[in-house]
Amino acid sequence: MYPLMVQNSGCNKINNFGSPSCAAAMQKVCSSPERGGAGMSQELGPDYLSIACVKASWQGNVGISQLQNYNSRCNSPSLSQSSVCLSAIQSYCQAKHSINAGMAQGTTAQSVNIACFRPKWSGKVAINTLKQQFSRCNQSAKAEKSGCMAAVHRYCRSSHSANAGVIQSVSADSFGVACYSPTIFSNVPFDSNVAFASLQRRNQIINYTSTPQQNSNQADFEEEAGRLLEGFLY
Repeated sequence: MYPLMVQNSGCNKINNFGSPSCAAAMQKVCSSPERGGAGMSQELGPDYLSIACVKASWQGNVGISQLQNYNSRCNSPSLSQSSVCLSAIQSYCQAKHSINAGMAQGTTAQSVNIACFRPKWSGKVAINTLKQQFSRCNQSAKAEKSGCMAAVHRYCRSSHSANAGVIQSVSADSFGVACYSPTIFSNVPFDSNVAFASLQRRNQIINYTSTPQQNSNQADFEEEAGRLLEGFLY
C-alpha cells in the first residue's frame, strides 16, 4: 500500500482530507478484493488518515444528473463529499439498489463512483450525542469537518461495536449515520516523508500497518491522535 499522494496527487496534506481527491485515493487503498473496493476516513492524524475499507454490495459510476434527482444541490462531482451529495447518494442507493447506505469514492467530470453497502446499524444520531464523543462536533454546520468524522467513528465503535461510520444525511439537530465493520482498518500517511509529525510520532507511524478492526491498540492510538490534534481543523 502506497501513501495517499501516490494514490492521488491531490491528496497530499491534511487540509485536503475531505476532498474528492482523497476519496479517490481511499478507493484505491481499498480496491483489492480482500479489502472490499471502497473506503472512508475515520480519524485524521498528524500526517495520516485512518481509513476503514468496506465490501460494497453495489459499486459503479453514477451521473451527477441522476444524483440531482435526489438532491438538486448535488450538482457537481466536486461536491461529492459534501452533505448535499451525501444525502443524494444514500437516497440513490436505497431507491435504485435497495441498499440503505452509500459513500462517494472517485469522480470523473460528470459522474461519481458510488459504493452502496449494508451497514451493521443505521439511524439518526443527535448532535448532542456526538458531541459527547468529540466536543467540537457541536453543530450541523460541522458535518464535513474532521471533528464530526471522528465523533461518528467513535460513536459507532462505542454504541454499535462497529469500528467505522459515515454520515448519510444532515438535519438541524442530528445526523443520519451508517455504522459498519470494516474489512480492514489502516493508518495511511499522506506522503512518505510524514512531514507534519513530531519526531516521536514520526517514529511511531512511519512504518504504518494495516490492522484488523478488532485491534484494541489501534483504537487507543486513534484516541491519542485525536487528543494531539484537538483544536486543529475541527
